[in-house]
Amino acid sequence: MADINKENNEEKSQYVLNQSLMRAVLPKLFSLLILGLIFYGGVLLNLGLLSLSLELESLIKMVSIIILVVLVLFSLLLSWRQARAPYLFFSNKINFKNNYINYNQIILSSSKQNILDKLLKTYSLDLGNGFVLRHIKLEQQVSDYIKQMIQFNGRWVNNGKIKHERYTKTIIS
Repeated sequence: MADINKENNEEKSQYVLNQSLMRAVLPKLFSLLILGLIFYGGVLLNLGLLSLSLELESLIKMVSIIILVVLVLFSLLLSWRQARAPYLFFSNKINFKNNYINYNQIILSSSKQNILDKLLKTYSLDLGNGFVLRHIKLEQQVSDYIKQMIQFNGRWVNNGKIKHERYTKTIIS
């Protein structure tokens, strides 16, 4: 977070939006456990088809379990770090990690909820240009805030003119 603030000439964020950790991590955990069970089942099936000594068979089982546990923990750590990254709202843009979108580039669409979002009481908000606010808690209605920030930046097109708080100029076609 400090690095992002340095990139903005020490500008402090006006608003910080945190993601729902449960929404970001639980689906990943569930899918990792299912894939781990399938992998371990494949290992057991192959061991059953091979004629190996009991010592070698138990060693292979132990190594495969250790590998699975390490992979699941590493993936969960990465998911947790991704979910802990906040959306930072500045006076002219929104940052998320190394990505940003300026308010004048936002094409605000409606919020979206899939089945997991409904179960965990979250939603996503597509801002256009591939920038999506994900895993937002339902209590945090940020679309009104974003609309206010777009208006604060004062750029909207009306009858061929770009209007801004400080100036008005005609778009030349």
